[in-house]
Amino acid sequence: MALLRVLLVCAVSGCVCLAQSVADKAGKRGLASVTVHFEAHAQGFWARYLVTTRTAHTPGWIVSESGEESYDVAGISPGPLSRFRGILYAPGCALQLANIPISEAKNYSYVFPCEPVKQIEIQGTVVDPQRLSESRTTIDAKYVAPWAENFFGYDDGTETEIPLGSVATLDGQNHFRLSVPNLGTQKGGEIRIWLRDEATGRTEDQLRVALQTPEIQRTRLGGIPMAALDSPALQFNVCSANSPSEHDKYGFALRDDDEVNRCKP
Repeated sequence: MALLRVLLVCAVSGCVCLAQSVADKAGKRGLASVTVHFEAHAQGFWARYLVTTRTAHTPGWIVSESGEESYDVAGISPGPLSRFRGILYAPGCALQLANIPISEAKNYSYVFPCEPVKQIEIQGTVVDPQRLSESRTTIDAKYVAPWAENFFGYDDGTETEIPLGSVATLDGQNHFRLSVPNLGTQKGGEIRIWLRDEATGRTEDQLRVALQTPEIQRTRLGGIPMAALDSPALQFNVCSANSPSEHDKYGFALRDDDEVNRCKP
Protein backbone atom coordinates (compact mmCIF):
# COMPACT_ATOMS: atom_id res chain seq x y z
CA MET A 1 0.00 0.00 0.00
CA ALA A 2 1.37 3.36 -0.94
CA LEU A 3 2.41 5.51 1.99
CA LEU A 4 0.73 8.83 2.55
CA ARG A 5 3.31 11.56 2.98
CA VAL A 6 2.16 15.16 3.05
CA LEU A 7 4.40 18.01 4.15
CA LEU A 8 2.62 21.13 5.36
CA VAL A 9 4.22 24.43 4.38
CA CYS A 10 2.54 27.39 6.06
CA ALA A 11 2.86 29.98 8.78
CA VAL A 12 2.01 28.97 12.35
CA SER A 13 -1.30 30.82 12.38
CA GLY A 14 -2.14 29.38 8.97
CA CYS A 15 -1.53 25.84 10.22
CA VAL A 16 -3.82 26.34 13.20
CA CYS A 17 -6.57 27.81 11.07
CA LEU A 18 -6.20 25.06 8.47
CA ALA A 19 -6.37 22.33 11.12
CA GLN A 20 -9.48 23.89 12.65
CA SER A 21 -11.09 24.32 9.24
CA VAL A 22 -10.39 20.71 8.26
CA ALA A 23 -11.68 19.49 11.63
CA ASP A 24 -14.90 21.51 11.29
CA LYS A 25 -15.55 20.22 7.78
CA ALA A 26 -14.78 16.63 8.82
CA GLY A 27 -17.20 16.84 11.74
CA LYS A 28 -19.97 18.09 9.48
CA ARG A 29 -19.46 15.11 7.17
CA GLY A 30 -19.52 12.64 10.05
CA LEU A 31 -15.75 12.15 9.94
CA ALA A 32 -13.04 12.68 12.54
CA SER A 33 -9.54 14.16 12.47
CA VAL A 34 -6.41 14.06 14.62
CA THR A 35 -4.14 17.09 15.04
CA VAL A 36 -0.61 16.35 16.21
CA HIS A 37 1.07 19.36 17.86
CA PHE A 38 4.84 19.66 18.15
CA GLU A 39 5.29 23.44 18.51
CA ALA A 40 8.48 23.32 20.57
CA HIS A 41 10.11 20.67 18.36
CA ALA A 42 9.46 21.81 14.80
CA GLN A 43 13.05 21.12 13.72
CA GLY A 44 13.58 17.41 13.19
CA PHE A 45 10.20 16.18 14.38
CA TRP A 46 9.34 12.80 12.89
CA ALA A 47 6.43 10.40 13.19
CA ARG A 48 5.02 7.31 11.58
CA TYR A 49 1.33 6.66 12.09
CA LEU A 50 -1.41 4.25 11.13
CA VAL A 51 -5.11 5.03 10.96
CA THR A 52 -7.23 1.90 11.35
CA THR A 53 -10.95 1.75 10.62
CA ARG A 54 -13.40 -1.07 10.08
CA THR A 55 -12.55 -1.23 6.37
CA ALA A 56 -9.03 0.14 5.93
CA HIS A 57 -5.48 0.61 7.23
CA THR A 58 -4.00 3.96 6.19
CA PRO A 59 -0.31 4.52 7.04
CA GLY A 60 1.42 7.88 6.89
CA TRP A 61 4.48 9.88 7.89
CA ILE A 62 5.06 13.27 9.43
CA VAL A 63 8.39 14.86 8.55
CA SER A 64 8.97 18.42 9.76
CA GLU A 65 11.20 20.22 7.29
CA SER A 66 9.67 23.68 6.87
CA GLY A 67 9.11 24.91 10.41
CA GLU A 68 5.50 23.77 10.69
CA GLU A 69 4.31 23.10 14.23
CA SER A 70 1.27 20.87 13.78
CA TYR A 71 -0.05 18.26 11.41
CA ASP A 72 -3.64 17.29 10.70
CA VAL A 73 -4.81 13.77 9.77
CA ALA A 74 -8.34 14.12 8.46
CA GLY A 75 -11.12 12.02 6.94
CA ILE A 76 -11.22 9.29 9.59
CA SER A 77 -14.42 7.26 9.86
CA PRO A 78 -15.21 6.97 13.57
CA GLY A 79 -16.33 3.69 15.08
CA PRO A 80 -15.54 0.98 17.63
CA LEU A 81 -12.63 -0.33 15.52
CA SER A 82 -11.23 3.06 14.50
CA ARG A 83 -7.92 4.10 16.02
CA PHE A 84 -4.95 6.40 15.45
CA ARG A 85 -1.58 4.92 16.40
CA GLY A 86 1.68 6.79 16.11
CA ILE A 87 5.39 6.49 16.90
CA LEU A 88 6.73 10.01 17.43
CA TYR A 89 10.24 11.41 17.91
CA ALA A 90 12.11 14.71 18.16
CA PRO A 91 15.87 15.11 18.69
CA GLY A 92 16.77 15.09 22.38
CA CYS A 93 13.46 13.52 23.39
CA ALA A 94 12.34 10.00 24.18
CA LEU A 95 10.13 8.14 21.73
CA GLN A 96 6.43 8.57 22.34
CA LEU A 97 3.62 6.20 21.42
CA ALA A 98 0.16 7.57 20.67
CA ASN A 99 -2.85 5.25 20.72
CA ILE A 100 -6.11 7.15 20.32
CA PRO A 101 -9.54 5.49 19.89
CA ILE A 102 -11.62 7.38 17.30
CA SER A 103 -15.20 6.91 18.42
CA GLU A 104 -16.78 10.29 17.54
CA ALA A 105 -16.88 12.64 14.56
CA LYS A 106 -14.71 15.38 16.07
CA ASN A 107 -11.15 16.66 16.18
CA TYR A 108 -8.77 14.81 18.52
CA SER A 109 -5.69 16.70 19.69
CA TYR A 110 -2.34 15.13 20.60
CA VAL A 111 0.48 17.28 22.01
CA PHE A 112 3.95 15.74 21.75
CA PRO A 113 5.56 15.67 25.22
CA CYS A 114 9.35 15.88 25.23
CA GLU A 115 10.90 13.69 27.90
CA PRO A 116 14.70 14.31 27.85
CA VAL A 117 16.74 11.21 27.15
CA LYS A 118 20.39 10.42 27.88
CA GLN A 119 22.87 10.68 24.99
CA ILE A 120 25.45 7.98 24.20
CA GLU A 121 28.61 8.77 22.27
CA ILE A 122 29.70 6.26 19.64
CA GLN A 123 33.44 6.41 19.01
CA GLY A 124 34.29 4.76 15.72
CA THR A 125 37.09 4.20 13.24
CA VAL A 126 36.65 3.27 9.57
CA VAL A 127 39.23 0.51 8.95
CA ASP A 128 38.85 0.33 5.17
CA PRO A 129 38.88 4.01 4.10
CA GLN A 130 39.80 3.03 0.54
CA ARG A 131 36.14 2.07 0.10
CA LEU A 132 34.88 5.52 1.03
CA SER A 133 33.22 7.61 -1.65
CA GLU A 134 35.31 10.35 -3.23
CA SER A 135 32.56 12.87 -2.48
CA ARG A 136 32.46 14.64 0.87
CA THR A 137 30.28 12.67 3.27
CA THR A 138 28.71 13.07 6.67
CA ILE A 139 27.81 10.32 9.14
CA ASP A 140 24.36 10.01 10.62
CA ALA A 141 22.40 7.44 12.57
CA LYS A 142 18.94 5.97 12.44
CA TYR A 143 17.08 4.01 15.10
CA VAL A 144 15.30 0.89 13.83
CA ALA A 145 12.20 -0.18 15.77
CA PRO A 146 11.59 -3.89 15.10
CA TRP A 147 8.67 -3.76 17.54
CA ALA A 148 6.71 -1.27 15.41
CA GLU A 149 4.82 -3.94 13.48
CA ASN A 150 3.42 -5.39 16.71
CA PHE A 151 2.52 -1.93 17.99
CA PHE A 152 0.61 -1.06 14.83
CA GLY A 153 -0.88 -4.53 14.46
CA TYR A 154 -0.25 -4.22 10.75
CA ASP A 155 2.63 -4.86 8.35
CA ASP A 156 2.98 -2.99 5.05
CA GLY A 157 6.55 -4.21 4.39
CA THR A 158 8.25 -0.97 5.46
CA GLU A 159 10.72 -0.72 8.31
CA THR A 160 10.30 1.95 10.94
CA GLU A 161 13.71 3.60 10.66
CA ILE A 162 13.88 6.89 12.56
CA PRO A 163 16.45 9.59 11.67
CA LEU A 164 17.96 10.71 14.96
CA GLY A 165 19.27 14.10 13.84
CA SER A 166 22.83 13.27 14.92
CA VAL A 167 25.62 14.19 12.48
CA ALA A 168 29.38 13.61 12.54
CA THR A 169 32.34 13.77 10.15
CA LEU A 170 35.52 11.75 9.76
CA ASP A 171 38.78 13.32 10.90
CA GLY A 172 42.13 12.86 9.20
CA GLN A 173 42.63 9.45 10.85
CA ASN A 174 39.15 8.27 9.82
CA HIS A 175 37.84 8.53 13.38
CA PHE A 176 34.43 9.91 14.31
CA ARG A 177 32.35 10.66 17.39
CA LEU A 178 28.58 10.45 17.03
CA SER A 179 26.11 11.18 19.83
CA VAL A 180 22.82 9.26 19.73
CA PRO A 181 19.91 9.12 22.21
CA ASN A 182 19.67 6.05 24.41
CA LEU A 183 16.28 4.84 23.17
CA GLY A 184 17.06 1.28 24.20
CA THR A 185 15.76 1.86 27.71
CA GLN A 186 12.27 1.74 26.21
CA LYS A 187 11.90 -1.17 23.80
CA GLY A 188 15.32 -2.21 22.51
CA GLY A 189 15.97 -1.97 18.80
CA GLU A 190 19.16 -1.11 16.97
CA ILE A 191 21.17 1.80 15.57
CA ARG A 192 22.27 1.81 11.93
CA ILE A 193 25.02 4.20 10.88
CA TRP A 194 25.10 5.64 7.37
CA LEU A 195 27.39 7.70 5.19
CA ARG A 196 25.52 10.46 3.40
CA ASP A 197 26.67 12.60 0.46
CA GLU A 198 26.92 16.10 1.88
CA ALA A 199 26.00 17.78 -1.42
CA THR A 200 23.00 15.67 -2.45
CA GLY A 201 21.83 14.34 0.91
CA ARG A 202 21.62 10.83 -0.53
CA THR A 203 22.50 7.79 1.58
CA GLU A 204 25.56 6.15 0.05
CA ASP A 205 27.05 3.48 2.31
CA GLN A 206 26.47 1.79 5.62
CA LEU A 207 29.07 1.48 8.37
CA ARG A 208 29.04 -1.98 9.96
CA VAL A 209 30.93 -3.15 13.02
CA ALA A 210 34.07 -4.88 11.72
CA LEU A 211 35.12 -6.93 14.76
CA GLN A 212 32.39 -8.81 16.58
CA THR A 213 32.82 -10.07 20.12
CA PRO A 214 30.42 -11.78 22.55
CA GLU A 215 29.63 -8.30 23.90
CA ILE A 216 29.36 -6.59 20.50
CA GLN A 217 27.24 -8.39 17.95
CA ARG A 218 25.89 -6.55 14.93
CA THR A 219 22.42 -7.39 13.72
CA ARG A 220 21.71 -9.27 10.51
CA LEU A 221 21.36 -6.05 8.53
CA GLY A 222 24.39 -4.38 10.05
CA GLY A 223 22.93 -2.42 12.95
CA ILE A 224 24.29 -2.14 16.48
CA PRO A 225 22.02 -3.37 19.30
CA MET A 226 21.23 -0.62 21.76
CA ALA A 227 22.77 -2.70 24.55
CA ALA A 228 26.18 -2.61 22.81
CA LEU A 229 26.41 1.17 22.47
CA ASP A 230 28.16 1.55 25.83
CA SER A 231 31.12 -0.39 24.43
CA PRO A 232 34.52 1.31 23.96
CA ALA A 233 35.70 2.52 20.54
CA LEU A 234 34.33 0.45 17.66
CA GLN A 235 35.83 -0.39 14.29
CA PHE A 236 33.67 -0.18 11.20
CA ASN A 237 33.75 -1.49 7.64
CA VAL A 238 32.22 0.42 4.74
CA CYS A 239 29.38 -1.58 3.27
CA SER A 240 28.32 -0.35 -0.17
CA ALA A 241 24.60 -0.45 -0.79
CA ASN A 242 23.97 -2.10 -4.15
CA SER A 243 20.18 -1.85 -4.36
CA PRO A 244 18.74 1.51 -5.50
CA SER A 245 15.34 0.63 -4.07
CA GLU A 246 16.43 -0.16 -0.50
CA HIS A 247 15.41 3.39 0.49
CA ASP A 248 12.56 5.32 -1.08
CA LYS A 249 12.92 8.93 -2.27
CA TYR A 250 12.24 10.22 1.25
CA GLY A 251 15.06 8.08 2.72
CA PHE A 252 12.77 5.57 4.45
CA ALA A 253 13.97 1.96 4.49
CA LEU A 254 12.20 -0.68 2.45
CA ARG A 255 12.54 -4.03 4.19
CA ASP A 256 14.57 -6.62 2.34
CA ASP A 257 14.77 -10.10 3.83
CA ASP A 258 17.75 -10.96 1.59
CA GLU A 259 20.88 -9.48 3.19
CA VAL A 260 23.05 -10.30 0.15
CA ASN A 261 20.84 -8.26 -2.14
CA ARG A 262 20.64 -5.42 0.34
CA CYS A 263 24.32 -4.75 1.02
CA LYS A 264 27.55 -6.43 -0.12
CA PRO A 265 30.27 -6.67 2.54
